[in-house]
Amino acid sequence: MEDDFVEMNNEEYASSFGLFNPKNNNLHKEAFKKAWDTRNFEIDKFWQRSMFFWGFIALIFTGYFKVVTGKSYNITKGMYLDFYLILLGIIFSVAWLLIIKGSKRWQENWEKHIDYLEDKITGPLYKTIFYKGKNYYSVSGINQILAWVVLVTWCFLLIQYLFCNCKIFNFIFDYISNNFNVFVLLCLPFIGTVICIIVMLIIGQSFGGVLNNKKGGHRAFYIKKYN
Repeated sequence: MEDDFVEMNNEEYASSFGLFNPKNNNLHKEAFKKAWDTRNFEIDKFWQRSMFFWGFIALIFTGYFKVVTGKSYNITKGMYLDFYLILLGIIFSVAWLLIIKGSKRWQENWEKHIDYLEDKITGPLYKTIFYKGKNYYSVSGINQILAWVVLVTWCFLLIQYLFCNCKIFNFIFDYISNNFNVFVLLCLPFIGTVICIIVMLIIGQSFGGVLNNKKGGHRAFYIKKYN
């Protein structure tokens, strides 16, 4: 995908949006307005996505604790429902973490456009901050930390499960041969979870980081090429 884009220097960027051409002043203003609107749209979507994943993860947690504390736990344990719910929680937590990173990346993209476009319209308003010398906190950063906490919690639950059921993983080949159904019901979902996370980490990227590594690794705008 990176081959579809070519780097723009500051002059090319300014020319594309009419920053130094009075005849294209409307283009400049419309681009600035669109950058603001899309930035706000990304922030709204960020919270909507977070609420979506919070809801699903809370539902999985509720289901997990109902399974492990319910009166029919001996039955559900034999069906490995607690194990499946842990794996599902890990998948949703990883997806939530990656979506937080993706949402933040596109929010920063439009904020960078605002930085470039605002000077001749509002002055350096967005780039200028009032600072009291106190610590400021990132809302998206704290949300990302919470996602890590949830993911680590699920991982601890998985470790606990494996520790309590370690006999299943001893002499695995003999066990598979003697208990093929258990292997299918227990090990394959675990392997599937690992594969699912790897796929999200690799295929789920919009860009692979190649753009920012060109020409000494500096950050710049890139524009899509059309033949």
